[in-house]
Amino acid sequence: MEETEKLRKLILERTGMSRSELDRLVEKKIKEFAGLLTELGALYTVAKELGLDIDIDRSLGLRKKISELKPGERGVSIIGRVTKLVPPRKTKKNGREIKYASVYLYDGTGEIRLVLWGRDADLVGDKITRGTIVEVINGRVDEFRGRKSISLGYDGRILINPPLEGEEIPEKPSFKVKDLSPGMKEVEVELEVIRSFPVRETTVNGETIRYGGFVGKDDTGTVRVVLWRDSAIEIPVGSRVRVFGDVKEGRNGVEIHVGRGGYVEILEEASTTFKDVKDLEEGQNVRLFGTIVDLLSKKPYTGKCNVCGGDVTWKEGKFVCSQCGSEDVTVTPILVLILDDGTGAIKLVFFGEKALEIYGDTFPSEASLDRGREWIGRDVIVSGTTRRSKVTGTLDVIVKEFGEPEFYEIYDVLLRNVERRLERLEEKDDASE
Repeated sequence: MEETEKLRKLILERTGMSRSELDRLVEKKIKEFAGLLTELGALYTVAKELGLDIDIDRSLGLRKKISELKPGERGVSIIGRVTKLVPPRKTKKNGREIKYASVYLYDGTGEIRLVLWGRDADLVGDKITRGTIVEVINGRVDEFRGRKSISLGYDGRILINPPLEGEEIPEKPSFKVKDLSPGMKEVEVELEVIRSFPVRETTVNGETIRYGGFVGKDDTGTVRVVLWRDSAIEIPVGSRVRVFGDVKEGRNGVEIHVGRGGYVEILEEASTTFKDVKDLEEGQNVRLFGTIVDLLSKKPYTGKCNVCGGDVTWKEGKFVCSQCGSEDVTVTPILVLILDDGTGAIKLVFFGEKALEIYGDTFPSEASLDRGREWIGRDVIVSGTTRRSKVTGTLDVIVKEFGEPEFYEIYDVLLRNVERRLERLEEKDDASE
């Protein structure tokens, strides 16, 4: 009744009518709806018909924190930031097909699922995206399988990116693999897929259920992810994904299970195969596997004098122009290695921070190049962008990521190389016959 009295008082203050006049309008409105309209709903409807501000319900002070919500509550309002989206789907309700979608809202005190039906479901992925601030007005709180959710009640509505009036709605902190423990619900983590399993089917209580999964990693550890039903898709190794599900105890430690209400969002698709050097073209984002066979750099940096345009040298602990001696110079760390993948060779160019990752604390001395030479003869995986050199005219790779591979990353290419060798042996046998 507290909400009803607040709304009644607000209408009286804004219209100047007497309480008895307002009560008569409310009673009439309830009769019009054959008793299906609550007193609060009737007051809200009367307020709209009187031409009061459409946002009258935002000023009632009825908004709650998500952590305060209790199943069974009606007429509550919350505001939160969208952390996850479940795209529109269809289901049958009261004998007819209807569309629904879900978003998860976080306000710093907790997170809750907002279920949207019909035309409201179409907002998800369009006007409502990850990070959008959503205000729910006149919502009802329910509970299903131990989890709270909120949906729009009669006269309920949502506001997208409403005025915050100085409020701050925080971003939800993300979890790392090391933070996971059995029993955690609705956990979200970002992972790189390092092993993928095919989608299969099983029968549970007479129901055929699809399942699949993968092993993912972040900078704190690895975890197995099990995908059920509609979430069961095969995700290529190397993909970067955002996973939302429940944490359970598995045979080999904790697992994340993604079922109804959960999802896997592919943030960055992987290159399922490595590019061959012989097939590269300018302007491609590429991933290569090969062996470092040479170092071309003559010095670990490049630079120009800002005064005379002369070359730069490292002398007595500082960079100076080799021609005029000025210290007004621009210097960029650089490293050039040659990679050979069996189909051809190409220059790998490391600029700035990428070069310093190799040189470490030896930069800018000549000892830096020794760090580069240490990579000669080693197998590596490199990701980068192909670019035509303005100086030499050759096709180079500007390095973004570089390092020695894990076995799971190169399994396919090693298998491919074996097949190529077998094909060449068969060709030789055919030629000798």
